[in-house]
Amino acid sequence: MKRLQVVIASHQRCLREHPLFGLIEGANSVEPLTRIARAAAWWPMVFQDVLRLNAERVRGTEFERVAEYHKNEDAGHDRWYLSDLCVLGVDPPGLDELFGDWFQPMREACYSLVAEVHRDQSPAERVAFLLALESTGHVFFEQIASAGDRVCPDLPLRYFARSHLGVEKAHDLFADSTEADLAKIVLSDAERTETEAMVTRVYANFSDMFSYFADRMGEDARTRSGIRELGSVNAATTLEERHASRS
Repeated sequence: MKRLQVVIASHQRCLREHPLFGLIEGANSVEPLTRIARAAAWWPMVFQDVLRLNAERVRGTEFERVAEYHKNEDAGHDRWYLSDLCVLGVDPPGLDELFGDWFQPMREACYSLVAEVHRDQSPAERVAFLLALESTGHVFFEQIASAGDRVCPDLPLRYFARSHLGVEKAHDLFADSTEADLAKIVLSDAERTETEAMVTRVYANFSDMFSYFADRMGEDARTRSGIRELGSVNAATTLEERHASRS
């Protein structure tokens, strides 16, 4: 597994060079974050099922604890995402949009990641899948959190906040004890070949997602919908406050 972690680190370095991050670093207002937030809609929701399905497939093995811990630690992050849409003044896309042409690239990338869960994999390969997912998340959240700190430090973000990055990096998969356990895992030649191919596919899917975000950031304002003016009454109302007002 140590060799696989070297492979993942190499993919991480390449992904950090994606043009999206240059656009994010050059952002001087909160508007680019609102475009990315709305464009991301599929992944924060699908991710919950990806973790659940992956954990179900390692039950009764020595890796069950790791997968369950990871699933439980990320439970509810879809609610963080929806809350951030409210804070940013972004209307969640409707079903007609989510399954329409505008979201097709994001949808297809998510379908491909779900397909990875349904592949015939060994328990060790499934842990490697989690490592690949988490490592891509670190690249994205490092950049988006820095942008949030710069352009909207006073907004009470959760999903796109630096605190979320801290939660991701604190996962048990990256604790010293678990790193030592991972280093002891020996993959067969066949497992190593398939696992390295899987990591490549995961990173290709996230590269596609990031290209989609970059395209959305470059759209003319007249072609976008569902983003309200920050500071409006609706934008300042968080998801939790809306639910409370209905109860």
